[in-house]
Amino acid sequence: MHKMITIHSFSEIDFCWDQKTLVLVDVDSTLIVPKNPILHPRAFSSYKHVVRDLFETISREQKHLLNHSIVAQPAMIVENLSVGWIQNMQINHIPIVAITAAKKGWFDQSRTDFHHIRFAQLKEQGIDFSIHCYLDQEFKSLSPTYGDYPAMINGIIYSCGLDNSKGDVLHELLKVYSDFERIVLIDDKMKHLESISAMLSEQFSKIEFLGFHYQGADLLTTQSLVLEEIFKEYLCSLILKAKQVVCV
Repeated sequence: MHKMITIHSFSEIDFCWDQKTLVLVDVDSTLIVPKNPILHPRAFSSYKHVVRDLFETISREQKHLLNHSIVAQPAMIVENLSVGWIQNMQINHIPIVAITAAKKGWFDQSRTDFHHIRFAQLKEQGIDFSIHCYLDQEFKSLSPTYGDYPAMINGIIYSCGLDNSKGDVLHELLKVYSDFERIVLIDDKMKHLESISAMLSEQFSKIEFLGFHYQGADLLTTQSLVLEEIFKEYLCSLILKAKQVVCV
């Protein structure tokens, strides 16, 4: 059985799961968003025309690195309730890990590994997926992105979404951990829910899937919406850095 539900809060998730359930939680725009109001989801939704025009000037590889630069900024929690919800899963020994479309390694000229930033961002909010997590591992049967293979580190799956779907990476994980009877995914992007649902239907038809299309970030408000001119100027500066990285 496969089921997908749209929600705006973790409080809408009723569960009676056990250790045969694997819970996957997306990170960006599900758990955290950039604290900088210029990079707030509201700014991107308000100035879609600016984003569209600027993104047309860069390659998909540059866009991928640009997205890392955006989400690597200091973060704030989307919904305080999510922290306790995750901790409750862990207290009840229900397997729970994070999953992101990001790559684990460097993404800008500083050559800082993204997985260190991501772990620290979540830890600052009181979220630690390394508790009761599985062993760190790379999935070298999948496509690498700038030398980085999809991997799980400290309970966070980095799917290297440039050339791999979240469904692709979960498929590799389930080859190792095949005892699950149910997969739960909480994600703000329908394409990720669909990729995992499709993979399970094709490869693990006996595993149930429950997907929550999380829209809580849409309800976030800031003190004031930044001016379009400021938003465009800041995004242009990040795009310039992304172009330089690809050329290095």
